[in-house]
Amino acid sequence: ISGRDRIVLKPTVGKPNPIKPEKLRAWWTAAMARAGDPSADGCRFILLTGARPGEVFGSAFAEGMRVADVDLEGGRVVFSDTKNRRDHTIMLSHQALDILRVHCKDKKSTDKVFDVLDPGKTLANINREAGVDASVSPHKLRHTFASVAEELVTGYALKRMMNHAAESGDVTGAHYVGKSEAQLRAGWQAVADLIAPAAGVVQLFAARTA
Repeated sequence: ISGRDRIVLKPTVGKPNPIKPEKLRAWWTAAMARAGDPSADGCRFILLTGARPGEVFGSAFAEGMRVADVDLEGGRVVFSDTKNRRDHTIMLSHQALDILRVHCKDKKSTDKVFDVLDPGKTLANINREAGVDASVSPHKLRHTFASVAEELVTGYALKRMMNHAAESGDVTGAHYVGKSEAQLRAGWQAVADLIAPAAGVVQLFAARTA
């Protein structure tokens, strides 16, 4: 993906604390050891997509991802009326799609994809086994996605992938720079391929779901 329209993102409020690059593979391996567990798989989904934890698991302000939000055939998820009051479409990488196939199977459209509200205990165990800072939370997995994606996609693409509203006065971003579905899908796939090479994920999933 071209870097010609790369922009500088406005600093986030708070203290981003992504998983360190050298620890990503260890974290992914520890999470994959729990493949099929809704807490672990939901956290992996956040890492692969940059989705907000409340959109995935649910919160006081969001009901969490439902089977009806997922289009397995089209390879996308649509979150309605999100934090910035607009719908957000995530184009699924092969790895993220594999996770959703497992958790949508034999469920009704109104069922939650990841039927858990607080994945904290499972995530704490994954962090410990991977030697990752204990402060890494589901939201820090979103930070990690952004840190990885920032090196792979343009700034405008990253804003759309993170579902960040255009800044006031950013006429170019708001009205002129369009990103096609194919471009955004390529971005999500590039992030997933760096975090979890597809072949290894497919082999592990096949072993666990056989």
